Amino acid sequence: MVLVCGELPEVIKYQAKAGQVFICSFNGLLKGEMCKVRPVVAITAPSVHLRSTKLCHVIPLSTTEPKTIMPFHCQIQQPRLPPPYTSKTAWAKCDMIYTVSYERLNVPYFGKDSVGHRNHEVVSVSTDDLNRIRKCVLLALQYQNDLNPLISSLTIKMSLGQ
Repeated sequence: MVLVCGELPEVIKYQAKAGQVFICSFNGLLKGEMCKVRPVVAITAPSVHLRSTKLCHVIPLSTTEPKTIMPFHCQIQQPRLPPPYTSKTAWAKCDMIYTVSYERLNVPYFGKDSVGHRNHEVVSVSTDDLNRIRKCVLLALQYQNDLNPLISSLTIKMSLGQ
């Protein structure tokens, strides 16, 4: 099943959990911003603020390796997803942090069962991958601050795949 930007079969109706993978429609953004349907990882635990506004912080995933790998790019094991998002690995684009409405998010859809009901499956990244994604988000937010020892330490560890 290929989704056209803005077409989601069913939006989520519950609180997103950190590490959960959704299919997100970025329809309506401006030129130069992302405008496609792609997998994302929720990176924050539900909070009172986000719960009341039905917003979620997400990081987009890509199956294409970046041309130049930066410290804020994080290669992870690709979670089980429907076509066209199948591959062995994925890249978390941790410099592209989005706060999106639940209206943009859909649980991955794996076709229909024998009686015609949609098969949506909750999919999550591993705890290790979520922690590495969060570290890369910190790197993206403070990338220009090379003097910060925490960031320098994280940069070294992430480049070594730790």
